[in-house]
Amino acid sequence: MEKRKSKPKQKSKSVQSAGPRSKPKPKAKPKIAMYTLEDMVTKHVGPRGTPAREHYEFELQMSVFGALIRSVRLEKKLTQDELGALVGVKKAHISKIENGAHHARVDTLVKIFKALKADVRIQVRMKGRVLEMLRS
Repeated sequence: MEKRKSKPKQKSKSVQSAGPRSKPKPKAKPKIAMYTLEDMVTKHVGPRGTPAREHYEFELQMSVFGALIRSVRLEKKLTQDELGALVGVKKAHISKIENGAHHARVDTLVKIFKALKADVRIQVRMKGRVLEMLRS
């Protein structure tokens, strides 16, 4: 059996050691930029007051209404068919409203919330005046 001669290990020039058992220094973590939701919406949709932003916020409000209607309907253990019958619209109409695929008229929303036995209040503010419509 022939013995192989091992070459002495060479230290890497890129890593400097302070001693025989020193560990390389950890790399600094890159800083992550922080953004608010407002920053992101402004960047990707547009600033407040622009038509694109107004459209985005309207669609968002309709989605919130739809989610609220679905949530309350399920709490009341009603199907979309049953709620549609109480309101006077088809199941497909209720489905589209819940999923944000259809913009419901105010009177339809009021009928839906009345059928779900919710208090409905609509408040309009203009030039220091307040108009409030109550429907129970």
